[in-house]
Amino acid sequence: MGKIIAVGNLKGGTGKSTIAVNLACCLAESERSVRLIDADPQGTAAAWLRDGPPQGLSLVSLPLGRAPGGATWTEWISGQRHGYERIVIDLPPQMGDCFEAALRVADLLIVPLTLSEVDLHATAQALAVLHRMRAVRGGRPACLLVPSKVDRRTSLGRQARGSLAGLGWQVGPALGQRAAHGEA
Repeated sequence: MGKIIAVGNLKGGTGKSTIAVNLACCLAESERSVRLIDADPQGTAAAWLRDGPPQGLSLVSLPLGRAPGGATWTEWISGQRHGYERIVIDLPPQMGDCFEAALRVADLLIVPLTLSEVDLHATAQALAVLHRMRAVRGGRPACLLVPSKVDRRTSLGRQARGSLAGLGWQVGPALGQRAAHGEA
């Protein structure tokens, strides 16, 4: 049965789509059957893959409330577990309903965040929703904070991992700010 990985934060511009697409492509390269669900009405993940997804990766655009066949959004996504080893959901920013719905079915939440005060405030709100959902779901989903767009030349960038560890969640490696992302 497949695992569901949601990539989300309530703040836009944190690198959610970039991380979701790159993660899904990397998993597909590992010869896994992977479905990437672009839940953002802006279609950013689909735009990244406009020339077609790589072999092993299936892409579907599915904003909240648009599940096929009369199923609810969460029912449809849960049903995908039987056909794919990994399901990666690229969540939209600032849509608490979609974020919460994804937490009802996800095994792991990856929370990309930048290190500004405004972004940390939005991330704290997302983590509060996660905390409530984990209480209902017996400690699931797991959570991984991923510092994104980090400039390692600054003291803030060099201390990112340690600073975020104080939030009480597991922290992944920091992703640097690279011009190549924008150029891609």
